[in-house]
Amino acid sequence: MRKVALVGFGPTRKYAYDLPDDFEIWTLNNAETYDFPRIDRLFEMHPVPEINNERRHEYWEWLKSQPFPILMLDTVDEIPTSIRYPIERVMMDLDSVVVREEDEDNLYTSSFCYMIALAIHEKVDFIKVCGFDMSTETEYVYQREGAAHLLGVAKGRGIVYSLPRESPLLQAKLYGYEQGQMLSRQTLEAYTRYFIQEHELSRQMLNKATGTYETLLEQFKEKDGTTREEVLSASAAKDLVLAQGLLSAGAFQAMNKMIEICDLKEPGPELFNPFMQVELADEKEEKDD
Repeated sequence: MRKVALVGFGPTRKYAYDLPDDFEIWTLNNAETYDFPRIDRLFEMHPVPEINNERRHEYWEWLKSQPFPILMLDTVDEIPTSIRYPIERVMMDLDSVVVREEDEDNLYTSSFCYMIALAIHEKVDFIKVCGFDMSTETEYVYQREGAAHLLGVAKGRGIVYSLPRESPLLQAKLYGYEQGQMLSRQTLEAYTRYFIQEHELSRQMLNKATGTYETLLEQFKEKDGTTREEVLSASAAKDLVLAQGLLSAGAFQAMNKMIEICDLKEPGPELFNPFMQVELADEKEEKDD
């Protein structure tokens, strides 16, 4: 049985450090900064100018001295172990494109995808994924679907794979049978109440922080012993509380917008200004008094 571990640099990389000797370890660019027990293949799927420059000189020199195969866009004379990635054979074998109204959408969206695809092409028996957590909402958003698709191709070919429990890849509840897959209106209302409370607390804290700042500023102007650092610290504390209040206000707006979408109604302008709502409530209290 041929077993391959595809190892990235996320937190679940830890599972690669105690792999049995019968696992091949495939990793990718920048692996020189990590203390891997061994490397059997490295994938460097970036254009040469991006990796051979003054900023990355040490990495380039490291690549030149490695004994293991280095898969690249093309062979590079300065890197003796460089191998051209067999992109044509892999794509023809996997036929891994999605046809969308006569256009093809490529799903090779990351080095990880190239690694999975080559493992499938070489008919390995078992793929273990470590360190490719793809948990942040940055470039991983568009990379994740390509990785998920290719894992499906692997499964269809009878290749067994394992993912860390923490990995967001292919994490979903069983639709219709497991609860909590969708947000209900009641859940949104509960969040709305929570953010209203947070906003009110921030408002109270802002009043207190503003009072402290103004008091210290006045004392500093009167030269009664208050230092400039104390005034600046109070100002920073006031700004922090203000920022927290703005965050809760923005979250409140978002929840109201989602509730309106649930109800299929156009949101009224009053829903988008929680500060205005607080002011109106204050005015009502004054009138009642």
